[in-house]
Amino acid sequence: CTGFNGSLNLPDGLTAIGEMAFYKCGFTGELRLPAGLTEIYGHAFGLCSGFTGSLTIPDGVTFIGEYAFFNCSGFTGSLTIPDGVTSIGEWAFDGCSGFTGSLIIPDGVTSIGEYAFSGCRGFSGKVFFPLILNYIGKKGFFECNTVEAFQFPHTTPLTYLEDMLPGGATVEVPTAAVDTYKATDGWKNHNIVGY
Repeated sequence: CTGFNGSLNLPDGLTAIGEMAFYKCGFTGELRLPAGLTEIYGHAFGLCSGFTGSLTIPDGVTFIGEYAFFNCSGFTGSLTIPDGVTSIGEWAFDGCSGFTGSLIIPDGVTSIGEYAFSGCRGFSGKVFFPLILNYIGKKGFFECNTVEAFQFPHTTPLTYLEDMLPGGATVEVPTAAVDTYKATDGWKNHNIVGY
């Protein structure tokens, strides 16, 4: 469905968006998701390149599937992920290059899949991670070159996988952990600073 014009306003009462529901559908406006939504399955909005504005995922959402917003490159504002989300699937926001500002990964997120934010070049602020996070897949934030800094509250570094962060990125960690990060494979290739 490549010819739609305007925004996509999904109705109240909708609780889930199934796999590939709007895959490759072309829109030319904002995407508005209803408050009662709890699940966004894989490829739900994959390759919907015409969306504009910010993307606010409703507070009730707990699950963002793999490739859910893959290559939705038209967004031109902030990305807001709600506190109820516990995992972000592989490739979920890959290629969403238009998001701006900072990104707060919610306190309940324990894992971020590989390539989840790869190619998100628009973020201009910091990316903040929660203490409960225990996994970021390979190339999770690959080519997010415009991020000011990636801030981790962890005193023990996470396992560093291939190109998890953009090369040479600034990584903020608790001051007491700076030396540990600087001595750890993968992490030591970044600009480690304390906060």
